[in-house]
Formats: sequence, structure tokens, C-alpha cells
Amino acid sequence: MPSSSGAMTSFTFFTAFKTPLPLYLSPPSRSSRASCVPVDAPEGTAARPKPQHV
Repeated sequence: MPSSSGAMTSFTFFTAFKTPLPLYLSPPSRSSRASCVPVDAPEGTAARPKPQHV
């Protein structure tokens, strides 16, 4: 094992604790990745009324 491996391990360990965690630890919700493009509903789904003014 090279003599520098101990120094590298110490540096990595120190950097890991110095790095801040993200604000939100939970994964993003599925709706946040929803497409802006409308898609067809599955067969048998009741149609929603369309708005008068868009």
C-alpha cells in the first residue's frame, strides 16, 4: 500500500464531514417530474370539463 493512502483517506474523511447536507433529504415527489405536455387518459376514464377561458 502506498504511503500516501493514509493522507488521502484522512482528507476524504475530513471533506465528507465538512460538506453541508442538502436542504431536503427526501426524494422529490413524482409530480415534480410531471410533463407539461398533456397525455391521453387510460380507457374508461371519465372526461373532465375543459375551462371556458385559458
